[in-house]
Amino acid sequence: MTKNDKNIFSINDKEKLEKFMEDKRKKAREVEETLRINTETAVENAKQAIRKAFLHQSS
Repeated sequence: MTKNDKNIFSINDKEKLEKFMEDKRKKAREVEETLRINTETAVENAKQAIRKAFLHQSS
């Protein structure tokens, strides 16, 4: 950990450290899920834009 971290643990704070790490992993999973959803949305929007462009071009 860097000195900028808000949570500083002593070697004996095993429970606090485990909770801290669990919270960090949970947050990482939430961020990954949000990124996945945003990526899927962006891909779908791009597909729709391409379809519209081809439909208007064909007309």
